[in-house]
Formats: sequence, C-alpha cells, structure tokens
Amino acid sequence: MRVNPDDINILELSTNFQYNAKQFYSNVTDQYRAAERFSVSYVTGSHAFKGGVQVEQGINNQDQVVHGNVNYAFLSGVPNRITEYATPYLTKNRVKADLGLYIQDQWTLKRLTFNYGLRFDSLNGGVPAQHLAATQFVPVARDFAPVSGLPRWTDLEPRMGMSYNVFGNGRTALKVSLGRYVEQMGAGIANDNNPIVASVLTVTRTWDDANRNYVPDCDLTDAGANGECGALSNVNFGKNNPNASRYSDAVLHGFGVRNYAWDFGTEVQHQIRPELSVSGGYYRNWAGNFRVQNNLAVTPADYQQYCVKAPVDARLPGGGGYQVCGLYDIAPAKFGQGNLLTTRASDYVAQTQTYGSPFRVNCGSPGSLAGVAARGNGTTCGNSDFFGVGFNTRFGRGIQLGGGVDTGRTVTDNCLVIDSPQQLLNCHVVTPFKAQTQIKAFGTYPLPADFSLSATFQNLSGAPYEANYPAPNAEIVPSLGRNLAACRTGATCTATAMVPLIAPMTVFLPRRTQLDLRLTKTIRLGPKARLQANVDIYNALNGSSLIAANSTYGPRWLQPASDNAIGGVDPILPGRLFQFGGRMTF
Repeated sequence: MRVNPDDINILELSTNFQYNAKQFYSNVTDQYRAAERFSVSYVTGSHAFKGGVQVEQGINNQDQVVHGNVNYAFLSGVPNRITEYATPYLTKNRVKADLGLYIQDQWTLKRLTFNYGLRFDSLNGGVPAQHLAATQFVPVARDFAPVSGLPRWTDLEPRMGMSYNVFGNGRTALKVSLGRYVEQMGAGIANDNNPIVASVLTVTRTWDDANRNYVPDCDLTDAGANGECGALSNVNFGKNNPNASRYSDAVLHGFGVRNYAWDFGTEVQHQIRPELSVSGGYYRNWAGNFRVQNNLAVTPADYQQYCVKAPVDARLPGGGGYQVCGLYDIAPAKFGQGNLLTTRASDYVAQTQTYGSPFRVNCGSPGSLAGVAARGNGTTCGNSDFFGVGFNTRFGRGIQLGGGVDTGRTVTDNCLVIDSPQQLLNCHVVTPFKAQTQIKAFGTYPLPADFSLSATFQNLSGAPYEANYPAPNAEIVPSLGRNLAACRTGATCTATAMVPLIAPMTVFLPRRTQLDLRLTKTIRLGPKARLQANVDIYNALNGSSLIAANSTYGPRWLQPASDNAIGGVDPILPGRLFQFGGRMTF
C-alpha cells in the first residue's frame, strides 16, 4: 500500500511538532439537543419551596477521516513509526433521556437561613443500528445492531447550605454549603461503547525506512512484521470485533455508579465600614466512582523493567546524567495482545481523589513496588488545602477598589498496578502552593468631564512543564537486555519509548503579570439616552510571558508549545492590544 507523503500528517518526535496535514478530519453530520423544563415555587416571608423537572434528549452523528488512513512519526527527520486508522467511519450516538427531578426548601429562622434539597438524576443513552462500508483496513462491510442502556444510571444528590448573621447587625455573615454533583456526560459513554468505537480503530507499528524513500514498503494490512514495518500494536485492528474494548456492566448500569464529586465550602464575610468589606473562605471537594482500564490479555508479570540515562543538560535537575528507572516494556510474546475492560477502580483499590482536604493523608511510600505490595494492590488518594481572601472598597465620588488572593496545595496518589508496573513511576504528585497562587486586583477612578479609568491587575502562577524524552531503542537495550517488544526481529529497530526526565508538578514557568486598562467617556444624548464609549488596552505593560512550553525533550524543549497542543490557545501572552467599543442605553 503506497500513499502520497504530501497528504499525510507527520509528527516530529524530537519536537512534538505536527505538520503536512491534520491528524484526522472530524465532521459532525447531524447533531441536535432538545430540552424541556418545568418548575413550581411557593414563597412566604420566612419560607420558600421550589420543585421542578429538567429533561434533555440529543443526537450526535460524527464521521472521522484520515488522509491515507495513516499518520507518520519521524525522529530527527528519520521515519520511525506509523499509526494506522480504520477510517472513514460514521458513529451514531443517542441521549434518550437525561432527566433531573429536584426539590429544594428554604427557611429563615431569626438570624439563620437554611437551605436543603434533593435531586434525582437519570441518564439513559444508546446507539441505533449502524452500517459501515468496507474500508482500506476493514475489507468487508459491517452491520451493527442497536444497543440500549449506554449507560443506564440513576443517582440521588443531597445539597444543603446555611447563612448565619453572626451578630444580628447584618455586617458579619457565616456561610457553609455542601452538595453532591454527578458528571455531565451527554453522549460520551454511548460513544465510548459504540460497537464501531469499541472495535480497535487505530494502532501503531515501527517503520524502518531503509531506502529513505519516505514511503512504507510493507503490507499495512498484514498484522505481523513484514518489509520495513513491525507488527501491529493490537492484533484486533481491522476486525469486526466490537468487544475488543468494553465497559463492565457495573460501570454502565446501576444506582450511584456514575462519577461524582462532593463540594464543601465555608466563607466569612465582614463589613468593617460601610465602604469596606472583607471575605475569606476555605473550599474542599472530593470525588469517587473512578474508572480504570484493564487489559485482560496481560498481567504485571508480563512487563520487564529497564532504566534510561538522562541526557547531560544544565536545564535538567542536577545537570542531567542521572538514571531514570521504573520503566517497563511488555514481553515480546504479549506484544499486540488486547482485551480492554473499563471497570470500577474500587475493584482494585479504594480510590479517592480529594481537592481541598485540610488533613494529610498518608498514602504510603510513593513510587515503590514494595510499598504498593505492602498496601495490598496500591492506593489512590489525595489531599489539598484551598483558601481565598478578598476585599472590596467603595469610596466617595465613585472610586472603587477590590482584589484578593487564592492559593492551595494538592497531593494526589495514584499508586496502584493494573497492567504495567510503570504506573508507579511518579504516581505521587504534589502540586505546591506556589503553583496555585493567584493575586488579582481591580479598581475604578472617575475623572472630570464624565471620563473614568478602570484597571484590572492579575499575577498568576506559571504553568508546569516536563521533559518527556523519546528514548531510542539503542539507549534502552543495555538495561532491558533486549530490543523493545515493538521492534522487528533481525532489523534495525526504530522504536522509541517516552521517558519522563522530570517528575510532574515540580518545575514551573515564571509567574506572569498582566495589566488591563479601560478609559470610558459617557455622553448624554437625552433625558434617558446615554452613549458609553470605551478604549480598552489589554496587556498594557506589553508582557510576553510564556503560557505553555513544549514538554518534549529535544531541540524545541521549553520553547512555546504549538497552539494545537494546548487546545488552540496562544502559548505566549498576546502583546499590547487596543480595542475601541461602545454601548448605548435608552
């Protein structure tokens, strides 16, 4: 099979830069959402009651196309890897009923206002009958029967809140809230379990372009190693096998099985003077019903450990040159075997992730296989502290000033082994206070002749970055004692393994500062008509802070990341920008 290289997406592994074509082309061919709502309220002086229902239905039909059904990966300009896709295909997903029933009650008793409520959620989705014509890597047409109950979930979410007028003078209020919330999925679970998606639609294989013609001289429809190409990473590719990847019934159906989060918050607001108020709060949320994916075709014993020596580089910790261990490669006999089951993490470990807990949870010895064994099959837990303080002032002549500081720390352990013991590498992650501290301020100052000047100032934490090194097979063999399992027998191996040279959440870009200004002129056009003309200056200091850096260790490491890698966001703070606008009221 030969395709025109000019039409193929290429990923340069040394820089994480994609060029030549898009990775894939996606088009929503048919999508709609219908929603119905009804509510009723009863209100008296000290009592308010409300109940209601919300229902949504939806359709999402989406097709996928990849040029030539392949993507290429080069390492320093040399062909390295091929990714094959079973496109084109069209998936059809349905949300039959996303139902919410709720009641809420509020009472005011002297200085205390108390709210409580209960919400019932139900989500029912599925896929209709589907037909796919034969494609390049799937040579026969396929028909799929409709599937219902993707998913079929029900949940109850209690919520409550309290506001207390501490001294009875309306100047100091204590607020506390607690509530349970479930994830919003839409047609996501239906799509993940769509028989088309559940079949293996993408795989990788090594590519040794010996003649340097930049065209894979091999049979891409052959799952085994042949010509210049290694074996497929999953032998289920190109087969009518809708069970190659699936969710367990315990995840898809039942009461209280959907991912959820509890949210807790407490705040104190105090009016120091009529023109000055301050507030402070502590916030926490914790989640549950996590899901994990288990490849039933392999066990942890099927993986072999190896180490890689980090490159010598003054920008790496200690100047580099250290050993990175805890890396694992699948046994060659198990390479390409796949039987993926998404199930409850609680089947393997009591799993929690906490944001905002004031308590230190002892998650055991991170990164240690012996420590995990001592804890049974590992642990996933976390704890954080999040705090916020702010102030707001209003002076005479319309002068206003406000601001605040938010900070927090999160500790998360994901130290459990399901398939590869490499899961234990950097499984203990601490996001420190300095990485989550924000300082913000705003102000307005009236000027003569109906002019006013406003400003917004923010100083934000720098984004974390890593150093992920595409280590070539030659650097791995001395420790592993063999080629990577993805290599072809008896040929030069082009396989690489991504090695983290820096632990997550340990190094960060410099903090960034931004000042935005607005000059406003109010023009009175009549008794009730007014025109407000604005001149906005964004990034008035013309800062050029780096928002996101390339985390692939290589020639472009720590340079601005590509827009596609961060969701289309500019990786550098945009330069000073002037904007003219206005608003008329009458």
